[in-house]
Amino acid sequence: MTTTWNLKRRFIIPTILMIILGMGLSNAIYYFKSKDVLLSSISEELIHQADTIVRLIDESLENIRLNFVYWSSDATLTTVVQDILGDMVKDSAHALLKKIQSDYGYYEKLMAVNQNGIVISSSDDTDIGTHVDENLFFKTAIQNKFFISDVYVSQKSNQLVFMVSGPLYMQEETVGVLCAVISVSYFHTSYIQPVRIGEQGYAFIYRQDGLIIAHTDPASIFVINVYSDMFKDALSTKTGLVNHIYNGVSKITALRTSPKMGWTVAVSAEKSELLKPFRNLTIINIAVLLLIAVAVISPLFWLVKIITRQLQEIIDLKIAKEGAEAASQSKSEFLANMSHEIRTPLNSVIGFSELLDEEVKNPTHKKYLEAIKVSGKNLLTLINDILDLSKIEAGKLELNPEPVDIKAIFNEIYHIFKLETEKKHLEFQINIQPDIPNGLIVDEIRLRQVMVNLVGNAVKFTEKGWIKISVQSMGIPEEANCIDLKIIVEDSGIGIAKEALQKIFEAFTQSSVQDTKAYGGTGLGLTITRKLVEMMGGKIVVQSEKNVGSIFEVSFSHVMIGSVSAHSEQKEILNANLISFQGDSILVVDDNELNLKLIMEMLHSVNLKIYTAQNGKDALDIARKCLPKIILMDIKMPVMDGYQALHHIRKDPVLSQIPVLALTASAMKEEQKMLENRFDGYVIKPIEKMLLFKELIRFLPYALKTTTQEISATHTELSNLDANTVKKLPELINTLEKLHITWENVRRKQYIPDIEQFGETIQHLGNQYHIQELATYGQDILVHIQSYDIENIFSSLDAYPELIKMIAKLNKE
Repeated sequence: MTTTWNLKRRFIIPTILMIILGMGLSNAIYYFKSKDVLLSSISEELIHQADTIVRLIDESLENIRLNFVYWSSDATLTTVVQDILGDMVKDSAHALLKKIQSDYGYYEKLMAVNQNGIVISSSDDTDIGTHVDENLFFKTAIQNKFFISDVYVSQKSNQLVFMVSGPLYMQEETVGVLCAVISVSYFHTSYIQPVRIGEQGYAFIYRQDGLIIAHTDPASIFVINVYSDMFKDALSTKTGLVNHIYNGVSKITALRTSPKMGWTVAVSAEKSELLKPFRNLTIINIAVLLLIAVAVISPLFWLVKIITRQLQEIIDLKIAKEGAEAASQSKSEFLANMSHEIRTPLNSVIGFSELLDEEVKNPTHKKYLEAIKVSGKNLLTLINDILDLSKIEAGKLELNPEPVDIKAIFNEIYHIFKLETEKKHLEFQINIQPDIPNGLIVDEIRLRQVMVNLVGNAVKFTEKGWIKISVQSMGIPEEANCIDLKIIVEDSGIGIAKEALQKIFEAFTQSSVQDTKAYGGTGLGLTITRKLVEMMGGKIVVQSEKNVGSIFEVSFSHVMIGSVSAHSEQKEILNANLISFQGDSILVVDDNELNLKLIMEMLHSVNLKIYTAQNGKDALDIARKCLPKIILMDIKMPVMDGYQALHHIRKDPVLSQIPVLALTASAMKEEQKMLENRFDGYVIKPIEKMLLFKELIRFLPYALKTTTQEISATHTELSNLDANTVKKLPELINTLEKLHITWENVRRKQYIPDIEQFGETIQHLGNQYHIQELATYGQDILVHIQSYDIENIFSSLDAYPELIKMIAKLNKE
């Protein structure tokens, strides 16, 4: 008993006390260190909030400016411009400006002014006839400049407003000015009021003179910011953060200034409020740890790890939740800019991967590059799905029906999914009713998108059994030029429970049996499919039973029959690697250095002299000095954007005849239509080398490379052959020359199964005669077919004659 007590007194009790003391000290240290980390995270969130508000303000102003630019040359304001030219007032012009004011919630008033500075049309009748020729907004805009005024109090509404103005054109001549009075309350309601960092956090905007023009608390608007001098010093720092005391409370404030308006955005939070839950939780954790240390020592460290992880998850979830709430404030602005913001880095990822793929010969490295390219394209597909859904919901997705070969579409679907179904050992059938006409008038892209979604789901959710596609038609007796078309996609997959059938077409929704972790996906595919089918005048229904399979039936009524003879002709396949230009100069303009490097890499070996600029102003200076044969112009750039630069180029007698191609990361149809109307062409980011070259050869003379040197850029030189192989070379060459007729037929018909058989034959010959390069050539063709890489399929086929020459030359040596 005494020995046990001594053991406890000398060893166990001191050990427990040391552990308790160590736990207490470690938790105290953890608290102070974690407090700094938490404060740092909070500061970053405040900065993110301020950056987001500034970005939204600048993007709103940019959208207003783009509206002015669009209206200035679009038929929308024809009535107003006619009023200006005729110096008269019409009710229709007044109604038009009232309509614009009503459509956009932030316009308090719009006015149209003629060249003499007289208000001709206005959404407010009291302004008509007013002389504004001495006003700064008129003097600036009549000189073809976009004007933004400082904030002032409107006499009409007694609210804070500011004025914007821009020129009005008629046949590229300035005929007047369009100006608008914009309410600051729009920015207050949209961007300031929703901000909450804790219960006592707030955000506000103040002018350069320190006057607050928007605040979470409306009572604080139009009050001088008492910390404007302190905030001015903070703005000069890299972080733009300031710690200060307000009404006896310690606060952190993040500051950001809008480049376009000169406004300063401040987002503030109370330190103690944000740290209180963390501090209380830390105290509870220490107490729990002490009790555990007294009760049982062995699992102590395990529990500490669990509690620490939970604490970090709570902090992460809190910050993530606040970030998500801030991001959800403006869904429409996010969708409008997502295309540009994500496509720009994707342009570098996909573009440089394709360039590397042309250079790398190591098969392992090629697999790595293929993984990067596939991942980039999958991400691009996801972005396009989200944009498609947003455009459909906004009614901005347009269909383009034209005569297409339905059988060719389903042949393409078969080859897209052939490899995946073979991997899963699934029976894959496509049965097309014989009386289906060769040509039907449908939107080929959207019909293919519908089928890829339906068949892709069938493959994803079927582990064994079969997938069947049936294409049926019913003629309409009274209309010989129409049919009713029915497409049925059946599978023997996991099926869908009856209670989930009504939810599968909802956005971001999957059946409960379709585990997202197991199968992936966003739940957008069927939503987009249903909306596309309905847009095309059809309907989609589903029948399914859990663990039995699913049947999706798509039907279209009164589908017009059309001739596809013009569309079934052989299409020219452009191989960008075989093009060489004739030494002409090209100017590439983009503010993103990676985009510039990518395009320069694409063009570096095709005999072009390349000049670069990072904004429209520099581009004009370089173009006047170098007179390039063509200009590639990015749209969104600092100093001077692509539209402004194009306007100056078209007005310059020296530069006006130079073709200008737009570079855009936007997937929005409206902007693409604007580009078609103004530029000589455009290329969408991520830039595909083949599409870029297709645009360039429209304006620049070129020739095709056909020498062995260019072919060997894709296929390596033949390696040293053993004596037995050398003896058999004449026999091999004879076989390859006989296959030349087969190659010609395959190249002319461009039928994928024939190309696949040709690749297998060449691969077999390479293995039979122990010539690795020949086997690799055949394997390359098969790999391109499996990934459905059309450009590289025909690029590889084009190399066949040169490959024969190389082997024949080796035989002579």
